[in-house]
Amino acid sequence: MLILLLFILLFKNISLIPLYDDESAHYGQIKLFYEGNYRVYENISVIPLYHLTLSWSAKILKTDSVQILRTVSFIFSLFSIIIFYKLSSLLDFNNSVLKTAQFAFLPVFFPYRFLLYVENLAVLLLLISLYFLFQKRFFFSSLFLLMTVATKQIYIVWLPLFMLLPFIRGQTLNWKLCLRQNWLNFLTLLLFIIFMIANRGVAIGTQSAHPDFFLSLGNLYWALFLFFILFLPLILKTMPQIFFSLKKYPGLILAALLFLTVSWFAFHSSHPWNQFPEHLRNLVLMSAKQGIGKFLFLMAAILALLTLCFQSLLKRKYYIIYPLSIMSLATIWLIESRYALPAFTFFLLFRRTGNKIIEILILCLFMIFSGYLYWGYLNQLFYF
Repeated sequence: MLILLLFILLFKNISLIPLYDDESAHYGQIKLFYEGNYRVYENISVIPLYHLTLSWSAKILKTDSVQILRTVSFIFSLFSIIIFYKLSSLLDFNNSVLKTAQFAFLPVFFPYRFLLYVENLAVLLLLISLYFLFQKRFFFSSLFLLMTVATKQIYIVWLPLFMLLPFIRGQTLNWKLCLRQNWLNFLTLLLFIIFMIANRGVAIGTQSAHPDFFLSLGNLYWALFLFFILFLPLILKTMPQIFFSLKKYPGLILAALLFLTVSWFAFHSSHPWNQFPEHLRNLVLMSAKQGIGKFLFLMAAILALLTLCFQSLLKRKYYIIYPLSIMSLATIWLIESRYALPAFTFFLLFRRTGNKIIEILILCLFMIFSGYLYWGYLNQLFYF
């Protein structure tokens, strides 16, 4: 409740600023729908369910003011925190409050909670779908997952999580039961394929910036770097285990050196939109193009990866989020922090928390970074 009250105060403070970052494109699409024009705005890359939802809200409220639209979007964000808490209570009740606070202040999401961003609705729908899955309400889970994909189509990569999670228990897969529970998920997949064929790609209005089947590991390395920064207390706590394992198993040193060597040639940030220094991520990426900057960036990614090897999840079946996270990040050319949002969200939800002091330090670090990003967006000083 305290978090929700704090967020309402923060929203009230930022809701009156001019349109910022990607908001102009989103508002342009919402306004077209509000005026009864159902063409797709030229700079929109997603299926515009988010924009259609906000335009309906605007018609009900009889205003298309930016502040009102931001309020509706912000309400989606608040509900995502509530649903995350409900999920966390189901999976790990004793740590649900702390986990929810970490999710609420997750810097990858935080500054966009108060603005017109698709993720506010997409993450809410994704979490609702997962909640119904754990409640064994499979039709509603599939229905909300369909709406999730219709809000942000790249979230289709998480479809296997929802289809397979109930069956990853070590026994023989019951195909009849799987088909009965997942018929709507199969329909979602079919509709997505039809959409791709009709649209000639995944992205809608910015296909040249988002080519299909483009293998690029940039987002994967960036997500690992973000993990290093955001979970630094956990990494420092895990360092003795890492050094002990490297000493006990020298082959791990060779594996780490091989990873560093391959990464040196595999990592690059060549997308034109990653060349603008007003984005904080681009400043880091540009400094990591060569020399010592690239070495430090990749070493941070290696330490993050090694730390993840020692991080336990609540159940073995939840480890499916790791290959799906790789799949969700390895096919996108543009390096963008928000692409890692589902991966971070599921990690926070499914991880086994450890020392309370470490967890509180992680939360404090989240709050510091989120506070800095909020200040920058409030004063329109930079983008993330």
